[in-house]
Amino acid sequence: MPQLDLLTFLTQYIWTLIILGSIFILLVTTILPKIQQQLVIRSKVVEVEGAAIDTPGVEIYQQLLTLKNKRKC
Repeated sequence: MPQLDLLTFLTQYIWTLIILGSIFILLVTTILPKIQQQLVIRSKVVEVEGAAIDTPGVEIYQQLLTLKNKRKC
């Protein structure tokens, strides 16, 4: 069986590590920050709605964008 061949096992193992490592890096650098940003937006909306303040959601997004721009600088 070629799956258990000792000569090709090392290359299969290396390719598996490369693929899983690249998926992990993609997850950490792109997907998780987007999820984190959405969670921050949700928490801000809940704070505003919980306090019964009639603040439009646009202001929250503007605040988050300014925070994001400050982090990049």
